[in-house]
Amino acid sequence: MIQVNYFQMISWKALTIALLLFVLPNFLLMKVELIGTVEPVMAIGTVLDLAILLPLVCYFFVLRRKPTFFIIIPLSLVGLLTANWFVPDYADQYLNMINKYVIIIEVSLILLELAIMIFILKRIPLLKRVTAQKQQTYYHFLRSFIEASQRVFTFRFKKLNQYQNFLRVLSTDLSVFYYVFFSWGKKKQERLQCLHQNTLTFTYHKNGEYLGVFIMLVHALTIEIIAVHLMVMQYSHAAAWVLTALDIYALLFIIADYQAIRLSPVILDKKGIHIQKGLRFHAFIPYERIDQIIENNKDAKSVNKEKGTFNLTLGGLEAVNPKYKLILDQPIQAYSLFGIRKFIDAVYITVDENQKFYSEVNEILLKNQA
Repeated sequence: MIQVNYFQMISWKALTIALLLFVLPNFLLMKVELIGTVEPVMAIGTVLDLAILLPLVCYFFVLRRKPTFFIIIPLSLVGLLTANWFVPDYADQYLNMINKYVIIIEVSLILLELAIMIFILKRIPLLKRVTAQKQQTYYHFLRSFIEASQRVFTFRFKKLNQYQNFLRVLSTDLSVFYYVFFSWGKKKQERLQCLHQNTLTFTYHKNGEYLGVFIMLVHALTIEIIAVHLMVMQYSHAAAWVLTALDIYALLFIIADYQAIRLSPVILDKKGIHIQKGLRFHAFIPYERIDQIIENNKDAKSVNKEKGTFNLTLGGLEAVNPKYKLILDQPIQAYSLFGIRKFIDAVYITVDENQKFYSEVNEILLKNQA
């Protein structure tokens, strides 16, 4: 099961305050009609609160780790649907017009992202060559593609390079399409490439239950896409198609994440350990930064709460306790979901050949200490 800890990404105190300030008053005024008959002009205030102000507050204050700003789009759509539910039928005089304008704005933002993506696609030939070069160093496609993207799209004006954070997010989006549509049949080729470069590879997805969970997720989300589309279409055709597009992207992301897991084993080369857990995080750990490898004695729940760590362990229907812990002598830079930089001082890890992995890493560390 996907192990992203969403609870740690949310400030629950800020979320509670936001709901009390924006949702509760509008619910009492519109749905309960606490102060009496609702005037049509009051509906405008409700839409502003729930579809614009509340999503912005959630982005800046509720989400501790800032994802792409385009997360505002689904948050705004949820707020708009909530506003349509709150406002009574007799006071919805302005709602249809507001719905159209809000959806136009959000579709414009989506088109902006697509326009930027088209600009990047024009440089695909160069990007492809540089990615192939980077794979000689980083092996895994996601890290190689992000590094190549930042090299290909480095601007002469330094102020423009601040948008490379956004470029890492967009690179993850493009990686979704690569893994879904273009990566099938790559496993044997990439394995031979690693062997040719005198590396050791360790898969981590074969011995667990993750394949079954993956199939369940795909099945459930496919049904949800159809159900949500039919339900929302009763209120707005445009909103239904926007939500369906977002749901389809979520489905593609889950498929791409599994394919990335399948094609991204743990790799030991002469310099260090290369890890990539699907599309969720990736890092290179130099051997000189590894203090020791020990058997893990913590349960999965405690591990997921620990800050400054990554957990390369796939769960099933139940969380799985990691087998080993790589303790670093100082924090190293790694990348979490959507290329967000993070400093880590430990990595929890479970592979299909645990004992062999432990022995190989220990042997390398002993040689380096000698």
